[in-house]
Amino acid sequence: MCSVISSPEKTKIAVIGPGGIGAVHLRVLIESGAELRAIVSSSMESAYLASEKIEAEFNIQTTPYCSFREMLLQEEITAVSICAPPDKHYQYIVEALNSNLAVFCEKPLFWHPGETIDETNQKLLFLKNHKNRRIFVNTCNSSFLDVLDRNRMKRKQFNSFYFRFYTQGKYRYKGIGQDLLPHGLSLLLELVGKQKIQNIKSIIEKHSFICRFDYGDIDVNFDFHEESGWPKEFVFKIDEHEYERVQTGLGKTYKVFIKDHMQNILIPVEDPFKIFINDFVLYCGRGIKPKDDTFIVSAENLLLMCELLL
Repeated sequence: MCSVISSPEKTKIAVIGPGGIGAVHLRVLIESGAELRAIVSSSMESAYLASEKIEAEFNIQTTPYCSFREMLLQEEITAVSICAPPDKHYQYIVEALNSNLAVFCEKPLFWHPGETIDETNQKLLFLKNHKNRRIFVNTCNSSFLDVLDRNRMKRKQFNSFYFRFYTQGKYRYKGIGQDLLPHGLSLLLELVGKQKIQNIKSIIEKHSFICRFDYGDIDVNFDFHEESGWPKEFVFKIDEHEYERVQTGLGKTYKVFIKDHMQNILIPVEDPFKIFINDFVLYCGRGIKPKDDTFIVSAENLLLMCELLL
């Protein structure tokens, strides 16, 4: 007798914060097959504008809200995408889990300036043990490592790691670290797992955040810059082997590559963000066990971030 495999259920989702990176979330969610049901914004005016834009671009009707709790009372959804400012993440995550929703959250998992590591650990413990925990965080750039020769990059086979990330973002001073450290730390965690951080040295200016530290026995250097009109760069070096992200096109025409400078080759890769979103939508639709998520590595990322910023 042949067993029947049921088709995945449609992921019914709401997006909190439809502007900026939220606009990317909703576009990729729609392309992945999720059913976008609602938009939550900081005001009804901005929520209506976002809904009208979605209808014009995708021919999809969404209900606008300026209250997450009101949306939860009115909508039958199974998941939420959180693109609000980081100091709002924890509140929204808890409310979503209490409503048994799967969560896809922008990095970092959460962040409250001035909060102690003990306070952060208490929040992480609460989320870790939540009965409905299904939390995914967008640190998708770590997937660039999948196209490289992983065998030659195993721990103890390299001594230094350098990561340069220049954007046109709006953060300043230590806020630049808050914004970009999750990317660098996700690369380290993917390469060698969680290690002890020691000997931290930082230079923080209005548009730059530079820090150097020992990560286990690896010498790490992060060089971050955010400024309007500044040339964008995404480069990482493992010892002297340098790689660079190369992007072309926008929206549906967007393509991404990794340039291996040592071999002078351009490697096409699948859009990491699409990979993460597609995995999340499949996860929601197939009803995988509640704690089969990415919370643990996201929590490790956050705690390493605390060591470098607090």
